[in-house]
Amino acid sequence: MEVTDVKLTHVPYKGSPSALADLVAGRIAVLVDSIAVTRAQLSAGKIRALGVTAAKRSPLLPDVPTLDEQGLKGFDMSTWTGLVAPAGTPDAVLNRLSAETVRLLGMAEVRQRINDLGMVPVGNSPEQLGAYIRSEFVKWENAVKVSGETVE
Repeated sequence: MEVTDVKLTHVPYKGSPSALADLVAGRIAVLVDSIAVTRAQLSAGKIRALGVTAAKRSPLLPDVPTLDEQGLKGFDMSTWTGLVAPAGTPDAVLNRLSAETVRLLGMAEVRQRINDLGMVPVGNSPEQLGAYIRSEFVKWENAVKVSGETVE
C-alpha cells in the first residue's frame, strides 16, 4: 500500500467466495471485502474485522474503527450501489424515480432488508449521486496513476 509502505501480495481471485474461504481456512492473512460478503463469517466469529475502509464507521459494525481512526488519515474506500437511468431521461422521470426511491428507503422494513444484506441505504438526489460518481472517478483515476498500474 502506497500510503503505509506495507508490502502486500495481491492474490487474484475469481470472486469473493473463494477468497473468503481461504481467509477462514488461514491460507491468506487478510481480505478487503464488503460487509455484505463477510457479515455471516464475522457474526459466526470465524473472521475478525480489523477496520472499516469507509470514511465513517458503519452502523452495521459500530465497534469497528475506520482505517482513518487508526492512523491512515483520509482513507475512504467503500462499495456503493446507485440507481441510474440512461442519459437523456427526462427530468420528470428522474425526479419521480428519485422521490419514490427515497420514499421506499424511508420505510423501516425496506431499510431493515437492505441492512440485512450488509448495506446502508442513503437515498440522495440524482445530482448528489452524480457528483459522488464523478468524485469516485477522479479518486480512482488518481489511485491508478499513483500505483503505476495500467488499466487493460
